[in-house]
Amino acid sequence: MLVIGGCSMVSDSDEGQVSGVLGYNPGDRSWKELPRLLKARSGPDFTVAVVAGDVLAIGGFRDTDGMTEEIYWVTSVERYNRHSRCWEAIASLDRSLSCSAATVVQV
Repeated sequence: MLVIGGCSMVSDSDEGQVSGVLGYNPGDRSWKELPRLLKARSGPDFTVAVVAGDVLAIGGFRDTDGMTEEIYWVTSVERYNRHSRCWEAIASLDRSLSCSAATVVQV
């Protein structure tokens, strides 16, 4: 299981988007930090899907500095390649999306 991005309390009164990724190992009940996203994203405003064993992080939004209410919508898509163990940018969306859903189908 992976926990990807989201918001974190950086102090008692501030929230900020994070680019961190945590992996859970049910065998020994432990969490491990994995490579960070290229861009911080906040959920539930971005979408995650698994395609051919690779994890995709799609769209969403982030704030500009973690301290203000200025936000911008993210059109980028990132893929976590489990073989190289790194995030890489792939083709961006042609528009920003928020609160979307994804599924994998064979066409």
